[in-house]
This record gives sequence, C-alpha cells and structure tokens, in this order.
Amino acid sequence: MKNIDKKLEGVNYIKRPDAYALVTRPEDELLGIVTAEDKNFLLGGGIEAGETVLDALNRETIEELGYTLKNIKEFDNISSYFYKENNGYLNVEAHVFTAELDKLVCDKIELNHNLIWINPNDYIGKMSTYWQEYLIREFIERKNQDYFQFAKAIAEEALMKCLYLATLNITKKWNGRYRNWDLIPGELSIMFEGRI
Repeated sequence: MKNIDKKLEGVNYIKRPDAYALVTRPEDELLGIVTAEDKNFLLGGGIEAGETVLDALNRETIEELGYTLKNIKEFDNISSYFYKENNGYLNVEAHVFTAELDKLVCDKIELNHNLIWINPNDYIGKMSTYWQEYLIREFIERKNQDYFQFAKAIAEEALMKCLYLATLNITKKWNGRYRNWDLIPGELSIMFEGRI
C-alpha cells in the first residue's frame, strides 16, 4: 500500500480500511463523484467487519446511489494520515477501483448524496480530502499516458504505412530499363574479374 503523506509522531491514528470507486462513463471522459453538504468525495466508504473490499464497495454504491457497479478494475491502494473533525486522527487505507454504473436496484438510502459528472481537471482542489484529490490527479495522469500511448501507436502505424507505400513506389521503378544497362555487366566483369 502506497503512503501518500506523513504520519505525525506521537499521534494515535484510528485505522480505517475503505473501498472507493472512480466511476467513469464509456461515452465521455467525465468522472462521477458524490456531493453532500457542499463537500465533494469519491463514491465509497468504510469496510465493515466481515466484508470483503468488493462487498463494501457494492454496499456503499447502493447506499449512496441505489446502483450496482460493473467493469470493476483495480486502480490503486493508498494510505493517508489526516485529522477529520468529529472522527479525530484517521489512517485511511483506501482500496480504489475504476468502475461504471450498472443497474438501478433501489432508491438510494443516503438521500443527501448526489452523483455529479465532472471533468476531473476542474475538481483539483475541490475534493473533501487530500488523498481523494491525489487519486483524481493520478486518474488524470493515467488518462494522459493512455492518450500518449495511443498517439504513439498511431504514429508508428502511420510511419509503417508510409514506408510500405514508399517501398512499393521504389519497386515499381526497379522494373524499368535503364539506358546502357546491357553494358554494365560486361564492365563489372572486367573490373571485378573472377568475382562476378
């Protein structure tokens, strides 16, 4: 698990294992986050006793939105130390996934939670905790790397096509007759006697 900030010496932290999702939509580049009481946060929450990470993620999604998730993929595991009013000093160990909303299965239980679709770049500095902002930054960086790899692959493919077409063009010229070509083998046999 990757630690993203420093632990204060002499402070007792309450360990809190969590499960969160960076919810995406296949049709655009937007990210789904939850808003409640003027705060923005990722979809998810604490893992309860006896739950697996994915059980917790699915339960939290149903409680907050009434939906199930699909295309769940591991994204990162991070640890963060911070102070939260009403909770004290926390050590969040977040298991983070990317996922898409699947089916609406019930009304949401947490009525003050609302899903909004955002451009991740617009929400740097607007998340409720530093570690959630860190994950959004990491999400943006990975998307940019994906674009770079895609562009690089296209450029390589385009270069290969250009080389192929140039080779075809050159080979067409190889079939033509050149003036005085018939004299060249004789001259080469004189110059390189015994080797041709």
